[in-house]
Amino acid sequence: MSDQKTLSQNQPAEFRVIGGTEYRGTKEALDSFEAGYKRTVGCSLAERDEEEEKRIMQSFFEGQKIMRAERDAAVKLALPAMDRLAKVLCCRSGQPYKLRAILFSMYNGKPTKLEIVNFDWEIRKDLAAVCLAFGADGFFYDQMKAAIFNVGQWNWFVEEGGNDDQAT
Repeated sequence: MSDQKTLSQNQPAEFRVIGGTEYRGTKEALDSFEAGYKRTVGCSLAERDEEEEKRIMQSFFEGQKIMRAERDAAVKLALPAMDRLAKVLCCRSGQPYKLRAILFSMYNGKPTKLEIVNFDWEIRKDLAAVCLAFGADGFFYDQMKAAIFNVGQWNWFVEEGGNDDQAT
């Protein structure tokens, strides 16, 4: 038998299975809980007919296709954006140091401040594109490393791991 949960401290008046779990409580408490459960989860699988199941599954897969297309489009924007950001790292002004900290945080999870106010507009747009696509198929660690390595900045980039202070 599944888990039992009590909805009322009063003497239980009845038992009812809601969402695969047996509950006991007063009729009023069980009715209220079941109504809230159905609003949150929808009808139980047993109450769904075959056509509704097909519709739900079709809707799910359509949503996945849309999400996949959005991720693919984000990756197409992020790849050239990462190349442009890597070129920014070639300079040694304030923007490259802040950019390095943010990209390094993405690369290895080291926490950093997200200070983008003083970035040039083009850098902001490119950074947003990289953030959106990072982790999607076709844009992850290898693509970030390749872009930075290709402009000869990989050694300087990984030095960020030893820095405790952030550039101002």
